Amino acid sequence: MIYVFGDCQLDTSLYSLERAGQTIRLRPKVFKVCLYLLEHRDRVVSREELCAQVWPGQFISQATLEGVIRTVRQAVGDSGQTQVIIQTLHGYGYRFVAGVEERPSKCIGKEGPPGASAFGEAELVASPGASAQEPEVTPSPLRHDNIRGATIHHDGNGISGTPPVTLAERPTPSQPLQRLRQAALVVQTVAVLILVILGGWALWRGVRTDKSVPLDKSRIAVLPFLTFSAEEDHTYFADGITEELIAQLSQIRGLTVIARTSVMQYKGTLKDIPTIGRELQVGSILQGSIRKDGNRVRISAQLIDVASQGHLWSQEYDRELTGVFAIQRDIATRVAQQLKVQMSAGERQRIEEQQGTGNLEAYTLYLQGRYFRNQWTDEGLRKAIAFFEQAIAKDPHYALAHASMADAYLLLPFVAATTRPMDVYPRAMSAVERALQHGAAFATVHTTEASAKLWYAWDWAGAEAAFKKALALSPNDAITHRRYAWYLITRGRMDDAIAVMHRARELSPLSPGIAKNAGLVFYFARQYDQAIAQFRAALDLAPDLLTAYSGLVYAYLQKGWSAKALATCQQMLERWGRTPWILWDCGYASAVSAKPEQARQILAELHEWTQYTYVKPLAFAWISMALGEKDQALAWLDQAYAEHDPYLTLLNADPIYDPLRNDLRFTSLLQRMGLTK
Repeated sequence: MIYVFGDCQLDTSLYSLERAGQTIRLRPKVFKVCLYLLEHRDRVVSREELCAQVWPGQFISQATLEGVIRTVRQAVGDSGQTQVIIQTLHGYGYRFVAGVEERPSKCIGKEGPPGASAFGEAELVASPGASAQEPEVTPSPLRHDNIRGATIHHDGNGISGTPPVTLAERPTPSQPLQRLRQAALVVQTVAVLILVILGGWALWRGVRTDKSVPLDKSRIAVLPFLTFSAEEDHTYFADGITEELIAQLSQIRGLTVIARTSVMQYKGTLKDIPTIGRELQVGSILQGSIRKDGNRVRISAQLIDVASQGHLWSQEYDRELTGVFAIQRDIATRVAQQLKVQMSAGERQRIEEQQGTGNLEAYTLYLQGRYFRNQWTDEGLRKAIAFFEQAIAKDPHYALAHASMADAYLLLPFVAATTRPMDVYPRAMSAVERALQHGAAFATVHTTEASAKLWYAWDWAGAEAAFKKALALSPNDAITHRRYAWYLITRGRMDDAIAVMHRARELSPLSPGIAKNAGLVFYFARQYDQAIAQFRAALDLAPDLLTAYSGLVYAYLQKGWSAKALATCQQMLERWGRTPWILWDCGYASAVSAKPEQARQILAELHEWTQYTYVKPLAFAWISMALGEKDQALAWLDQAYAEHDPYLTLLNADPIYDPLRNDLRFTSLLQRMGLTK
């Protein structure tokens, strides 16, 4: 079959692409992506579906896929700005939108094997989280896409994804990939030698601090442990051990422990210890390496004094894999001892019991689940849930697995645009109940309990009690602080919310999500200048953070800066396309900015979207309200209430609802939710 579109011609029998009469040579996977989108041009193809078809059984990061899409666009003369051939629908996927003519192939019966091309069979696939290696395209130069791939940082207030696609089993690695892994081990070994020479490692310039400020040794960062395992699952294992050590140390009240969301940004690159110390404002750094080989594990750990760059303590462990729990306990205890921090009997006991299971298989599955959960994508959360279910099957009393599964369900309506809250929240509540039965001593369990009571049950007293339990058990948990700030906003305690978010930023100074959440707290406190500053700080940390752009739109509107709000909406449309989430913001901004016809057009477009996917009732409510259509707005709010939309918890605080505050129907809604004073 030959497909003709624009000045391009794609021949499936020859596996070739021509543009303006010239042959464009593409790597196999790039060709496959182009062909798959072409063959399914009658609909939106989700990211998950595309990855499953082109890279079956492999995890492909958003950055990698965006790089391939960018290359396809270059090859066919399209760009991320115009999107006249391939359209990106953020949170949903991609669609081939150009007009296509089909012709019979000139070489019927001579179709090559999938992936065959002038470049042969071997192709590099970027590892999770890695930047996409730009596939080769000739002739050159072609017009380059001016919009960078949208690597969205989901943090519980954004959207992404479509219903899950089941992936095939992971294939046996080919010999070229085996050689690549062996080469990677050599590179990592060299990296460690450089690490030792330099006396430290890390990444990225973030928070600038005064070099003259003395650094408190009890303020500590656990940097991502290096991994030297030959096995494919080494990444999740090393990341999991790092996260577990952070969790254990966070329970010690005498320490201030930097959150995972800040330290994981140092993974994979080098930076000296003093620089890391200044950026994270810590006096001590724990770093190390892990090698998992069959049933044995080797862990090396070093505690570094930032000021002198000297070792306060170091230890190497070589044990059976079943000894990994004891290793973690020993590291946490030794760190506290070396930093001369007194541990209470309760803290010692909690560290002893931190792993929550004696079943190594269950623990390994749990770490895999945490790895995918931390990706903040629809696909990642659904994979995480599957791993947590497997862990629970191995150990039904594993409280942390129950709690993590509940949390993944709770996050889906935030991360996945197609997920109705009522489709997942009952499952979350059930998992919370089981977690409480088996592990009421774990801070994570109570954080998840509090979140479920806040977002779903609207049990305000129960939520606060659970948050306080979680913070008492783990006073250094940044996620608990940021969610507790949300609760405080619902109760109108703005000063307390600002103080709690300030603490969250101290615990995770380089987290774009927490910077964005700080902006939201100031926004709800009606301190719009401070909100704008925080949203911009979040974008300094993560230039593609969609929810920070969204926050700027609403803060600008409250300041009366309609032109800035509309310009920001235009940026969002250019970067991420006309998806329901973007249209929601743009429709509201248009209505507030005295552009009612434009707002109504967007409202009609959102109604069209409902034929294909779920659209939040709040999108219709907000635009209707801004257009002065109170009856329609209140009807949509009632639907959001029936669906237990978690954003309704902010009814009292959000200035958007000010036009409705004197309406008895709005007062009735507040009463039903228990939000009246």
